[in-house]
Amino acid sequence: MPLISILLPVYNGGKDLHRAIKGILNQTFRDFEIIAINDGSKDESGEILESYSLRDARLKVFHQQNAGALGKTLNIAAGYATGKFLARHDADDVSHPSRMENQINYLKSHPAVGLCGTWTWYIDSKLGPLYSLEIPDNHKKLASYLHNGKNPLVHGSVMLRSELFQQVNGYRGSYAEDFDLWMRMSELTQLGMCKKVS
Repeated sequence: MPLISILLPVYNGGKDLHRAIKGILNQTFRDFEIIAINDGSKDESGEILESYSLRDARLKVFHQQNAGALGKTLNIAAGYATGKFLARHDADDVSHPSRMENQINYLKSHPAVGLCGTWTWYIDSKLGPLYSLEIPDNHKKLASYLHNGKNPLVHGSVMLRSELFQQVNGYRGSYAEDFDLWMRMSELTQLGMCKKVS
């Protein structure tokens, strides 16, 4: 079984999907699987996913009718996952080549941390990287953000321990599903921040 299961929900993501998948497959850390859910896409997303799965067995593709909510799709993806850690990735994300390596090393060296994000860059399709989002790196500050109604963790940058995800019964609801999950997990575990661009 792979150490990391990367959850990749896709809905009409064909425009950016090649770049996203290549960014994952070119990671310096190799012990992972990609659980890709084609969530009723009407573009070429399904075909793109299938073409990559033929080249790399780590990419596992599942097709479904649109679930209507990201949280539902992610729970379905997590149900297929076999890794001890779950990592999030969206179809328009680009991960730094060492993202998975940095995050898994961070979580291994911080056993009290059950969920960690990364510093990130926001990218404009025409202008390129615009600015970095640098977030506090300790549980107390991250939890303070949450309890003040702010979401300090970029959803597509997060890695967490599978057992804790199962313990809180995954995502729920269809609005701010990530914020809600972080809040519930913060009651069970510490939150962390890997200061690397993802």
